[in-house]
Amino acid sequence: MSTQLILAGELPAIFSIPASIALQNGYNRARDKVCQLDATDDLSAVNEWLKGYLDSPETFVSYRKEAIRFVLWAAHERKKTLSALTHADVLEYPRFLGNPEPARKWISPKRKLPITHPDWRPFYGPLSEASQKQAMNIINGLFNWLV
Repeated sequence: MSTQLILAGELPAIFSIPASIALQNGYNRARDKVCQLDATDDLSAVNEWLKGYLDSPETFVSYRKEAIRFVLWAAHERKKTLSALTHADVLEYPRFLGNPEPARKWISPKRKLPITHPDWRPFYGPLSEASQKQAMNIINGLFNWLV
């Protein structure tokens, strides 16, 4: 089981995070002595959060999946890093979960492809309302931990 959220080269090229999105420069990010995390960028901060779930493999896998989806949505749909997202951005996320478009980019043609496979996608289809609520609970937990 990977303890990393996203490893360099792990994701298909379609989901590489654009260089224009500086992962360490979001305007909500704590600076200098205020930051209590041993993380210099947003992905490292998410990894620190995920490490708290390594003793619960099912929870870790579920939380990692939701974190990957959210990071990729922020980068590709909002053109922002996590620490640059606003409350308004986050309010849009459940709508995306219920209809991840364009489907060709976001929805996998086959289940259980490894994340390294070029056809891997973060979704198997739109999420039900219950799954959207679960995803948002996980993301809210991430943000509460980060704050």
